[in-house]
Amino acid sequence: MPALVCGTVGALLMMVVWQFGILPGFIKHNLSFSCWCSAVGLPVGALTIMFWRPKGLMFVDRMCINQFDVRMKAEGILNIGAVLSSSKSFLVMFDESYAERLWCVFELSAFLKAQQGRVGDKLPNVQIKPLLLGLVAGSVVVCVLALGVFAVFNPFDNVIVMWSMLLLFVLAEGIFVVHAFRRYFRSLEHTLQQLRDFQLQNAFCWCCSVNHINPANGQPVPVCDREIVRQCVTSWFGAEDKFNESVRSLLPQALMQQLGADAFPYKWILGSTAPIWWPFIDYLATYQASEEVS
Repeated sequence: MPALVCGTVGALLMMVVWQFGILPGFIKHNLSFSCWCSAVGLPVGALTIMFWRPKGLMFVDRMCINQFDVRMKAEGILNIGAVLSSSKSFLVMFDESYAERLWCVFELSAFLKAQQGRVGDKLPNVQIKPLLLGLVAGSVVVCVLALGVFAVFNPFDNVIVMWSMLLLFVLAEGIFVVHAFRRYFRSLEHTLQQLRDFQLQNAFCWCCSVNHINPANGQPVPVCDREIVRQCVTSWFGAEDKFNESVRSLLPQALMQQLGADAFPYKWILGSTAPIWWPFIDYLATYQASEEVS
């Protein structure tokens, strides 16, 4: 949402600047057309996404737990429960391999267990963001902006040619979106089945996958993450079987709560389609300038 607001504000500012005749335009039908609102809106929105700082603090395990000092890494893993219990929300960057990875499943399960006493029967605040739908949203932004730019600045005087080109844009994007959603729901169903059959001993762990030999230097991996996780599981859940049961019952429910019925939220739809208005702000700026001249 901040990216949408900043991009739109940037486009509106360029419309105001255009009225003063400072910026050059391009000639179409003997009129000087503004193209600056479209040219500024997308970069400003993209830069806002990259550099906008969220209000809250975020704990990223890969960055906040020492990956080089064995003792500090073990202490960080063993004490991660304190971090999870004091966290207000849990962000999941979801893809189809999520349920296969030991660390992902372990941390989410530990968060749900740590928060159960606070929220009662309700599920804790888990925010699940599918990576594939992020790609879809990005493609929609590019497509609707291209549609707007083509509709306003197209060189064709023939209406049939213009609408044919617009329909081709929409058809190509529609095929991509439908294919992406089909893949998304297939991966979601596969993930849910993996969680219902989850066993800690079968979950993917990097150090076990390389036989505890670091491929970068050929040295043995000093600490097995799976064994440390087992110690945490025994301490927090009582036994490995109880942890497996917790994963099978809580995680599918948490995923379906957000990903099942509301796969593409209204805010995502609004944010990804709003850039279509930026080229029409250019058109409005051009129209106002031509009215003033006449």
